[in-house]
Amino acid sequence: REVGDRRNEGNTLGGLANLHHEQGRIPEALEHFRQALAIGREVGDRRYEGVNLGNLGDLLFSKGDLAAAETHLRQAIAISDETWAAAAGAFRGSLALIRAQQGAFDEARSLLEQGESQVRGVYKLELGKLLCKKARVEDLAGDTAAAALALAEAESIAADLQVDPDSELGIALAEARAALSGSDA
Repeated sequence: REVGDRRNEGNTLGGLANLHHEQGRIPEALEHFRQALAIGREVGDRRYEGVNLGNLGDLLFSKGDLAAAETHLRQAIAISDETWAAAAGAFRGSLALIRAQQGAFDEARSLLEQGESQVRGVYKLELGKLLCKKARVEDLAGDTAAAALALAEAESIAADLQVDPDSELGIALAEARAALSGSDA
C-alpha cells in the first residue's frame, strides 16, 4: 500500500482473507475479500477478480447464504472460464453442491462434469475437493454407489498427496464421510 502497488495489495488482501476464513474469522475474511475484489476490478485484473468472487462465494456458502454464494460463484465461473479454467472448475464444484441442496440434481451433475474436466490432470488437490463435493451431491441425489465411488477416488488422491486432516481436502473428506454415513442411518 505504501509503495502504491495496488495489484500486490489486492493479492495480499485476498491471501489474508483466505487465512481468516480458514481460522473462522469470518467478518475479517469478508472485509478482506471485498477489498481484494474491489482492487482487482480497479486494476483490471480479471483473473484475480474471478478468484476473489469465487472465494467470496465459497465463504458465503459456508455461512449458509446460498443466494449470495450462488450469485458470486456464477460470476466467478463466467470470468474464470476466460482467465483460469482450473479455478472455474473448482468453483463449479461449490455451485453444484448448492444446486443439489436446492434439488437441482441434473444441473449439479452437469456442473460437476464440467468442473471435473477443468481440474482433472491439472490440479490434483482441487480434483480431490471437487470429488468430495460430488460424493455429497450424489448422496443428496440418492445415488449412494456413485457417492461412494467419488469419495473413494478423493480418498486415494488424499493418500497420494499425504494431506493433513486439518487441510482443506482433509476437511472436505471428513464432511463427505459424515454426509454419507448420515445417509446410512
